[in-house]
Order: sequence, then structure tokens, then C-alpha cells
Amino acid sequence: MGQVQHYFATKSEMLRFACTYMVERTRRAIADALAAAPEPPSARAALRATMTQLLPLDEARRTGTWVWMAFLARGGVDRDVLAAMRRTWVDSHEYIAGQLRWAAERGEMAADRDADTEAVTLLSFVDGLVSHVLVGHYGADTALAAIDRYLDRLMTAPSAAPAT
Repeated sequence: MGQVQHYFATKSEMLRFACTYMVERTRRAIADALAAAPEPPSARAALRATMTQLLPLDEARRTGTWVWMAFLARGGVDRDVLAAMRRTWVDSHEYIAGQLRWAAERGEMAADRDADTEAVTLLSFVDGLVSHVLVGHYGADTALAAIDRYLDRLMTAPSAAPAT
């Protein structure tokens, strides 16, 4: 306990550090998944890689998700932790919306779809899947198939993309 207190003045400070670490770990996993994706890059592939990394599909991600849920609960009594989580979700929204704007520019998604509105829906969809997978209601295959169906509905087939 003394060693922890040496590095962190408060419990809230320690929790914010842990929350930031978890977010960075997930971002690295997403970057690794994108680097391993087939070329040429597509917004759909980036979105799928991101959504897949957010799901608790292996032991490390399950543990991380339980920790994230604990942060969420702590946010009810700790405004600093809540603010850190909110920043993470704002960043996630901006990333997803940016990918969707890129998809629309490339003809992967219909141009009349609003990227911010779709980002809200997509993040809400994934958040819902997280809980169902975490408690074992849905397995990995079901969750991944749901992601693929969702992205299929959202995205335009590449062959339908306008020539540039």
C-alpha cells in the first residue's frame, strides 16, 4: 500500500491512471489489428477491427471489461474518474465518426448518412454487445456475426462505390 501511495496522492488519481492505461492498451490492440488487416485499408475494416477489440472475446479483454465496468461504477461517486471515462467515450465517438466520414468520402457508405448519428448508434450497439458477451449470453461467433451484419447494412458494397 505504501508503494502505491508513493506514486499516487489519491485513490482517484490511481484510478484515473489505471483507466488511462486500459484505454491505451485497447488503442494499441486496435492499431495492431489494423496493421494486420489486408490491404487496401477500408473504413469498414477499421470499424470491424475496432468493434472486435472492444468485445470481451478473450481472457485479457474480459478482465479489462470487468475493470472498465468497475470504473463506470466508481464514476458514480468520483467525478474525476467519470470525467476520464467521458473523455474516452468522446474520443471513441470522434474516431468512429471520422471513420464513417472517410467511408462516405470513399463511397463505402451512403453519403446521405450522418456520420455523427451513425457513430452514436454504432457505439451504443457495441456497448450493448459487450455486456451480453461478458455475461455469456452471446458467444464470440454470435457477436462477430452481429457486427458483420450491422456493418453490411451500414456500408455500401465496394463495387457500388462511385468511380473517382
